[in-house]
Amino acid sequence: MNYPDGSVIRSGDLIWWDEGACVGHVGEIMEESRQYEAWGLDEPSLEINNVHPFDGSSGGIVYPLWVLESEGLSKFSDPERRELELALSEASRRAGRSFEGLKYVIRAGIENCKRVAWVFILLGDDWLAVEQIVVPRPPESLPHFTSV
Repeated sequence: MNYPDGSVIRSGDLIWWDEGACVGHVGEIMEESRQYEAWGLDEPSLEINNVHPFDGSSGGIVYPLWVLESEGLSKFSDPERRELELALSEASRRAGRSFEGLKYVIRAGIENCKRVAWVFILLGDDWLAVEQIVVPRPPESLPHFTSV
């Protein structure tokens, strides 16, 4: 199974999805009929999990292959991964505690169709949001446009 750009999808990949607004992980990849039928599905599909850190046991959302492109599914680039690691460190600093042992969701803060911030949503034991921390993206990582 491949991403819309042709690269191979692997379980555990850190990805953008939900039209580039959510950060998640690839869970189970269901290519063969025995795999997707075990889930009660009738076509090849992909499980995506948006709870961090990824452990593969908290379930996820299942998408058929034909919606992957419209979902904006793409693998994180190395620069995006490094930027996320820095943002996570900053979010932890702002929260005044380590995120180790916590469950959280990561979304993109979007303005004018551009990702301008990382939004960390900390989850309680009941899986409900208990705190939100917004970390602006560094100016040098934002795209610059010039008018013609």
